[in-house]
Amino acid sequence: MELNSSGKINIMHLRSGVRGSNVILGAEAVILHIISSIDRSRFQTVVASFKDPYVDSIPLLTEAKNIGIPVELVHQYGRFDIVTSVLRLKRLIKKYNIHILHCHEYKSDIIGYLSVLNSGVHLISTQHLWAGEALRARFYEFMDSLIIHSGVFEKIVAVSEEIKNTLLNNGIKEERISVISNGIDVDSYSNSFPPEDIRFLAGTNADTRVVCCVGRLSPQKGHRYLIEAAPKIIKEMPNVVFLFVGDGPLCAELKSLAGRMGLQEKIIFLGFRKDIASILKVSDLFVLPSLNEGTPMALLEAMASGKAIVSAEVGGVPELITNGENGILVKPMDSEGLEKAILYLLKNPSIATKFGAKAKEFAKKNLSSEAMTRKYENLYDNIVRN
Repeated sequence: MELNSSGKINIMHLRSGVRGSNVILGAEAVILHIISSIDRSRFQTVVASFKDPYVDSIPLLTEAKNIGIPVELVHQYGRFDIVTSVLRLKRLIKKYNIHILHCHEYKSDIIGYLSVLNSGVHLISTQHLWAGEALRARFYEFMDSLIIHSGVFEKIVAVSEEIKNTLLNNGIKEERISVISNGIDVDSYSNSFPPEDIRFLAGTNADTRVVCCVGRLSPQKGHRYLIEAAPKIIKEMPNVVFLFVGDGPLCAELKSLAGRMGLQEKIIFLGFRKDIASILKVSDLFVLPSLNEGTPMALLEAMASGKAIVSAEVGGVPELITNGENGILVKPMDSEGLEKAILYLLKNPSIATKFGAKAKEFAKKNLSSEAMTRKYENLYDNIVRN
């Protein structure tokens, strides 16, 4: 594809999302940060997503449209209608004279691969995480691992060194991999609503110690282990309350577990919320009990908010959190480890404050959305112009 008369590079971001999800998740947030911060004098972007029959609208497309970015919905005759998806995506690529198709998960990788074969369109993929939560997902992820070996993918972006190592172990040559960590608008987390607003909504008061956990209610996020840690924490500190922010397939199961353990008044499920900065503002501690991660956006948000952090030592987390310096790392699936780390920070607020300040300092220096976008801009430039 030739550059247009303005010399701009045309980029299409392609994302399928999580089936039935009507919220902005980590990969969607990354796309929104890129298209918001990108130099529009040099790049033109469009965002496309496959139609999801389980939701009325795609939040990613709604948010992109709100900031003036063209959006396209790729309709299909069922989830396995690859032929129609490929044909319609080909038409969109031609319509926008796309130079780079940037895919963001396995379905996008597979259909994107088939759509650009022998077209001259450059193809890249950002690997956020292979979670493998269900048999169907594991099958698609296996197919994805085969597809990205193809030379049609000129660059594969890993959001952490740990994911890069996974790609290397899967036989991807190092020169085809670029590591670009996720980024966020760090400064926006200094501005939020008054703490009393969220404390009132959560049913807490000024004396309550708030432990916050943000993430999709799915097996990967490990909420069960935090719930199992809660009784002993509450026994020693009865004024503790846990805020679970997010929705997902385990919502009913986790609520039932909390109820059976008599924690229904201590673990508050807030559902999906857009005011994460405000919720973090009133939280004393952020906990990430995940079983695996890439570079989790919720962790970046907590760091930007200056919160002390307890996290499972998984994925790209150790690249962000140094144990005993800006947070505490514990083994995954370790309820007792979570319990001890949380109690330690709640009982030592001066240390928690110190950890939070260090986390915020690290976020400002290394995790800004502007820095992330500049790296993607350089990648796009190198692919097309060189």
